[in-house]
Amino acid sequence: MITKLDFDTELFGYNVGKLVVKDKFHYNKISFSKDFDLVYIFSENKLPLTLMDQKQIFQRKTGSFKRYSNIMSIKDFTFDKLRMKELTFQSGKLSRFNLDSNFRNNEYEKLYTKWFEKSIKFEISWEVLAFLENEELLGFVTLEENDNSTASIGLIAVKETERGKGIGKKLIEQAINECFLNEYKFIEVATQGLNQPAVNLYKKTGFSLKKTTYIYHLWQ
Repeated sequence: MITKLDFDTELFGYNVGKLVVKDKFHYNKISFSKDFDLVYIFSENKLPLTLMDQKQIFQRKTGSFKRYSNIMSIKDFTFDKLRMKELTFQSGKLSRFNLDSNFRNNEYEKLYTKWFEKSIKFEISWEVLAFLENEELLGFVTLEENDNSTASIGLIAVKETERGKGIGKKLIEQAINECFLNEYKFIEVATQGLNQPAVNLYKKTGFSLKKTTYIYHLWQ
Protein backbone atom coordinates (compact mmCIF):
# COMPACT_ATOMS: atom_id res chain seq x y z
CA MET A 1 0.00 0.00 0.00
CA ILE A 2 1.30 3.43 -0.97
CA THR A 3 1.42 5.97 1.84
CA LYS A 4 1.02 9.63 0.98
CA LEU A 5 3.90 11.79 2.22
CA ASP A 6 2.26 15.05 3.28
CA PHE A 7 5.55 16.88 3.91
CA ASP A 8 7.04 16.10 0.47
CA THR A 9 3.69 16.71 -1.26
CA GLU A 10 3.31 20.17 0.26
CA LEU A 11 6.96 21.11 -0.27
CA PHE A 12 7.18 19.97 -3.90
CA GLY A 13 3.66 20.91 -5.00
CA TYR A 14 2.60 17.50 -6.34
CA ASN A 15 1.50 14.19 -4.84
CA VAL A 16 4.35 12.10 -3.44
CA GLY A 17 3.99 8.65 -1.88
CA LYS A 18 6.12 5.98 -0.25
CA LEU A 19 6.05 2.23 -0.76
CA VAL A 20 8.05 -0.39 1.14
CA VAL A 21 8.42 -3.72 -0.67
CA LYS A 22 10.04 -6.97 0.43
CA ASP A 23 11.46 -8.25 -2.85
CA LYS A 24 11.01 -8.50 -6.63
CA PHE A 25 8.07 -10.92 -6.28
CA HIS A 26 6.26 -8.56 -3.93
CA TYR A 27 6.93 -5.60 -6.23
CA ASN A 28 5.53 -7.38 -9.31
CA LYS A 29 2.21 -7.97 -7.54
CA ILE A 30 1.65 -4.31 -6.71
CA SER A 31 -0.67 -2.12 -8.76
CA PHE A 32 0.28 1.55 -8.72
CA SER A 33 -2.26 4.33 -8.31
CA LYS A 34 -2.29 7.25 -10.74
CA ASP A 35 -3.09 9.51 -7.80
CA PHE A 36 0.65 9.91 -7.22
CA ASP A 37 3.06 11.85 -9.40
CA LEU A 38 6.06 10.29 -7.65
CA VAL A 39 6.46 7.22 -5.46
CA TYR A 40 9.59 6.45 -3.46
CA ILE A 41 10.12 2.69 -3.38
CA PHE A 42 12.18 1.29 -0.49
CA SER A 43 13.47 -2.28 -0.52
CA GLU A 44 16.09 -4.29 1.34
CA ASN A 45 16.67 -6.20 -1.89
CA LYS A 46 17.54 -4.94 -5.38
CA LEU A 47 14.64 -4.49 -7.80
CA PRO A 48 14.59 -4.39 -11.65
CA LEU A 49 14.43 -0.59 -11.62
CA THR A 50 16.92 2.25 -11.98
CA LEU A 51 18.57 2.63 -8.58
CA MET A 52 18.42 6.15 -7.16
CA ASP A 53 20.10 5.58 -3.82
CA GLN A 54 21.71 2.87 -1.74
CA LYS A 55 21.03 4.25 1.71
CA GLN A 56 23.44 2.92 4.31
CA ILE A 57 22.91 3.35 8.04
CA PHE A 58 25.97 3.08 10.27
CA GLN A 59 25.94 2.71 14.05
CA ARG A 60 28.39 2.61 16.95
CA LYS A 61 28.34 2.92 20.73
CA THR A 62 28.93 6.38 22.10
CA GLY A 63 32.06 7.10 24.12
CA SER A 64 34.31 9.75 25.58
CA PHE A 65 36.52 11.60 23.10
CA LYS A 66 38.91 14.52 23.28
CA ARG A 67 37.22 17.89 23.07
CA TYR A 68 38.59 20.24 20.39
CA SER A 69 38.89 23.92 21.28
CA ASN A 70 37.86 25.09 17.79
CA ILE A 71 34.62 23.07 17.84
CA MET A 72 31.82 24.76 19.72
CA SER A 73 28.14 24.41 20.38
CA ILE A 74 26.17 27.01 18.40
CA LYS A 75 22.90 28.51 19.58
CA ASP A 76 22.95 31.85 17.73
CA PHE A 77 23.19 31.38 13.95
CA THR A 78 23.09 34.99 12.88
CA PHE A 79 26.90 35.08 12.68
CA ASP A 80 27.22 32.83 9.63
CA LYS A 81 23.85 31.45 8.57
CA LEU A 82 24.51 31.93 4.85
CA ARG A 83 27.82 30.01 5.03
CA MET A 84 26.11 27.15 6.89
CA LYS A 85 23.41 27.01 4.25
CA GLU A 86 26.01 26.89 1.47
CA LEU A 87 27.79 24.03 3.24
CA THR A 88 24.45 22.22 3.58
CA PHE A 89 23.96 22.31 -0.20
CA GLN A 90 27.53 21.09 -0.75
CA SER A 91 26.97 18.16 1.61
CA GLY A 92 24.08 16.70 -0.38
CA LYS A 93 25.46 16.65 -3.91
CA LEU A 94 25.09 12.85 -4.05
CA SER A 95 21.54 13.00 -2.72
CA ARG A 96 18.90 11.26 -4.85
CA PHE A 97 17.03 14.57 -4.89
CA ASN A 98 19.99 16.14 -6.65
CA LEU A 99 20.87 13.22 -8.95
CA ASP A 100 17.37 12.45 -10.30
CA SER A 101 16.95 14.63 -13.41
CA ASN A 102 13.16 14.28 -13.20
CA PHE A 103 13.20 16.83 -10.40
CA ARG A 104 12.83 20.13 -12.24
CA ASN A 105 11.45 22.55 -9.66
CA ASN A 106 14.45 23.02 -7.34
CA GLU A 107 13.24 20.17 -5.12
CA TYR A 108 16.75 19.50 -3.85
CA GLU A 109 17.25 23.11 -2.74
CA LYS A 110 13.76 23.24 -1.19
CA LEU A 111 14.29 20.03 0.79
CA TYR A 112 17.77 20.82 2.08
CA THR A 113 16.77 24.40 2.92
CA LYS A 114 13.88 23.11 5.02
CA TRP A 115 16.12 20.51 6.68
CA PHE A 116 18.70 23.19 7.46
CA GLU A 117 16.15 25.67 8.82
CA LYS A 118 14.46 23.09 11.04
CA SER A 119 17.88 22.04 12.35
CA ILE A 120 19.08 25.49 13.36
CA LYS A 121 15.70 26.25 14.96
CA PHE A 122 16.13 23.03 16.97
CA GLU A 123 12.83 21.67 15.70
CA ILE A 124 14.47 18.37 14.71
CA SER A 125 17.93 18.73 16.28
CA TRP A 126 19.12 19.11 19.86
CA GLU A 127 22.70 20.18 19.15
CA VAL A 128 24.68 21.95 16.44
CA LEU A 129 28.49 21.83 16.56
CA ALA A 130 30.59 24.12 14.38
CA PHE A 131 34.28 23.94 13.45
CA LEU A 132 35.85 27.41 13.38
CA GLU A 133 39.34 28.46 12.32
CA ASN A 134 40.40 32.10 12.46
CA GLU A 135 36.71 32.89 13.01
CA GLU A 136 35.78 31.22 9.69
CA LEU A 137 33.18 28.45 9.65
CA LEU A 138 34.73 25.40 7.95
CA GLY A 139 32.24 22.72 8.94
CA PHE A 140 29.35 21.77 11.16
CA VAL A 141 27.29 18.80 12.33
CA THR A 142 23.74 18.55 13.72
CA LEU A 143 22.51 15.93 16.17
CA GLU A 144 19.00 14.51 16.31
CA GLU A 145 17.26 11.96 18.52
CA ASN A 146 15.98 8.60 17.29
CA ASP A 147 14.80 7.40 20.70
CA ASN A 148 15.88 7.57 24.34
CA SER A 149 18.97 5.43 23.73
CA THR A 150 19.99 6.43 20.21
CA ALA A 151 20.97 9.76 18.67
CA SER A 152 21.84 10.37 15.05
CA ILE A 153 23.90 12.70 12.92
CA GLY A 154 21.55 14.75 10.77
CA LEU A 155 23.51 17.19 8.64
CA ILE A 156 27.30 17.10 8.44
CA ALA A 157 29.21 19.37 6.11
CA VAL A 158 32.79 20.50 5.55
CA LYS A 159 33.89 23.26 3.18
CA GLU A 160 35.00 21.65 -0.10
CA THR A 161 38.44 23.27 -0.11
CA GLU A 162 39.12 22.05 3.45
CA ARG A 163 38.21 18.39 3.01
CA GLY A 164 40.85 15.78 3.69
CA LYS A 165 42.32 17.78 6.59
CA GLY A 166 40.63 15.84 9.40
CA ILE A 167 37.83 18.33 10.09
CA GLY A 168 35.08 15.78 9.44
CA LYS A 169 36.74 13.26 11.75
CA LYS A 170 37.00 15.83 14.55
CA LEU A 171 33.36 16.82 14.14
CA ILE A 172 32.27 13.20 14.31
CA GLU A 173 34.38 12.49 17.38
CA GLN A 174 32.96 15.55 19.10
CA ALA A 175 29.44 14.43 18.11
CA ILE A 176 30.05 10.98 19.62
CA ASN A 177 31.32 12.64 22.79
CA GLU A 178 28.28 14.94 23.05
CA CYS A 179 25.93 11.99 22.67
CA PHE A 180 27.84 10.14 25.39
CA LEU A 181 27.59 13.14 27.73
CA ASN A 182 23.85 13.32 27.05
CA GLU A 183 23.48 9.63 28.02
CA TYR A 184 22.74 8.18 24.60
CA LYS A 185 24.07 4.63 24.26
CA PHE A 186 24.31 4.63 20.46
CA ILE A 187 24.83 7.06 17.61
CA GLU A 188 23.75 6.46 14.00
CA VAL A 189 24.39 8.15 10.69
CA ALA A 190 22.92 7.60 7.22
CA THR A 191 24.78 8.19 3.97
CA GLN A 192 24.64 7.31 0.29
CA GLY A 193 26.45 4.19 -0.84
CA LEU A 194 27.96 6.32 -3.62
CA ASN A 195 29.60 8.58 -1.05
CA GLN A 196 32.68 6.43 -0.49
CA PRO A 197 34.69 9.13 1.34
CA ALA A 198 31.87 9.40 3.91
CA VAL A 199 31.60 5.62 4.21
CA ASN A 200 35.36 5.36 4.82
CA LEU A 201 35.23 8.17 7.38
CA TYR A 202 32.48 6.51 9.40
CA LYS A 203 34.35 3.21 9.39
CA LYS A 204 37.52 4.96 10.57
CA THR A 205 35.61 6.49 13.48
CA GLY A 206 34.29 3.14 14.67
CA PHE A 207 30.93 2.87 12.94
CA SER A 208 29.69 -0.43 11.52
CA LEU A 209 27.12 -0.94 8.78
CA LYS A 210 23.74 -1.65 10.34
CA LYS A 211 21.36 -1.64 7.37
CA THR A 212 21.25 -1.06 3.61
CA THR A 213 18.10 0.09 1.83
CA TYR A 214 17.73 0.39 -1.94
CA ILE A 215 15.62 3.37 -3.02
CA TYR A 216 13.90 3.88 -6.36
CA HIS A 217 11.76 6.68 -7.83
CA LEU A 218 8.66 5.79 -9.81
CA TRP A 219 7.35 8.75 -11.81
CA GLN A 220 3.97 8.84 -13.49
